[in-house]
Amino acid sequence: MSSWSETPLRSHEGINGSGAWACSNRLHPLVRRPHEAAGRPGAYYATFAHGEGLLVLIPSERVAVFLYFG
Repeated sequence: MSSWSETPLRSHEGINGSGAWACSNRLHPLVRRPHEAAGRPGAYYATFAHGEGLLVLIPSERVAVFLYFG
């Protein structure tokens, strides 16, 4: 696991706040708010398995999101 970083997600890690969560431009309403929060300061994230896993903590939404891209 990488160390925790503050959002927005950084593209040099192979991930970015605008495109890491969906294969299309249309996001389900349950995903939209955390997705937007990950693109601005105020949340925290760590990566796993060389960027294949992503854990995002969003205090303002009271949400933790785990994504796996492998």
